Amino acid sequence: MRPLTDKEKRLTLFLLVASFALANLFGLSLLSQKRKELESQLFCLRIEQLDARNWRMEKDLWMERKKWLDSKQPKIHAPGEANANLLEMLQTSARRQKIIIVGQSFTEPVTQPFYHEISVKLTVNGTLEALTHWLVELQQPEHFQAVRRFALKSDAEPPKIKCDLQVSRLYLPPTSP
Repeated sequence: MRPLTDKEKRLTLFLLVASFALANLFGLSLLSQKRKELESQLFCLRIEQLDARNWRMEKDLWMERKKWLDSKQPKIHAPGEANANLLEMLQTSARRQKIIIVGQSFTEPVTQPFYHEISVKLTVNGTLEALTHWLVELQQPEHFQAVRRFALKSDAEPPKIKCDLQVSRLYLPPTSP
């Protein structure tokens, strides 16, 4: 094997320097990308930490609310009885506000780990003012009720309104701790 000429030595050195520079550029871009990923993860973790601190600071408030829920939320004994009680309460409340119930039907109960939901679909007629008062009365916190669906239509008689709605009541499930 013959010795390298000066020109070949310079070209070899240039090739090694260029390869080293390209490898460093590639490595730097990978490190830069990894750094951005880690900074993003750090930002998310800091937000989670702040959120956890806030929850920890509000622990007493949420424990008080849980105690209120456990003492006030009705317990379900039988879904049929709960359906009947909800419908009876809605009918009584509607009569008191001079609202006429045109149609009614039950929906399938929904069971979640921390609540049991009973719902009734209603079609009612009445004035806008009476309907508004009725809806406010229905959704008071101590009733554990909510209007899940709501659609207003003008009735054939102008001051009256026809409303289709679904009212749900939330119960503690029978197996709740």
